[in-house]
Amino acid sequence: LAGDAKAGKAKAEACADCHEAADFAGEDVAALTQAIKDVATGKLKHKSKVDASVAADAADIAAYWASGG
Repeated sequence: LAGDAKAGKAKAEACADCHEAADFAGEDVAALTQAIKDVATGKLKHKSKVDASVAADAADIAAYWASGG
């Protein structure tokens, strides 16, 4: 499933305190999606707690980040 970058922009606001879309420009969307899901489900350590519901929005957030914003 491809994510929706436009929808991801709004969904990524919760991540904006620490992450900028430009940091992920050109990255593989599938890899970003999986990493976001892994953080949200606790499989990957993260600086701060991420709400598990973020996993459902991972593809959109990844599409937005990979686009560079």
